[in-house]
Amino acid sequence: APSILFPHMEYVNHFAVDIGGSLVKLVYFSQEGKGGSGRYDRQGGRLHFVKFESSRLPQLFDFIQSKGMHILEGGTKGMKPIVKATG
Repeated sequence: APSILFPHMEYVNHFAVDIGGSLVKLVYFSQEGKGGSGRYDRQGGRLHFVKFESSRLPQLFDFIQSKGMHILEGGTKGMKPIVKATG
């Protein structure tokens, strides 16, 4: 699926997962590019949409881990990720 560009959006370290009967949908934000210092600019990025078959949840978890989405930004010690679920 195509991504959506947000050139002026502040970076957010969030992702959303919708687990349905046949598909799992994942939406996440990634930073757009690196600045002159070699570090990511704190502004601008893309919203990505990814689908997985519900029977392949391990692939979803591998994808989340490969993108580092499960790690709190800045390695904030003692803080745990927040999971919100509905349904």
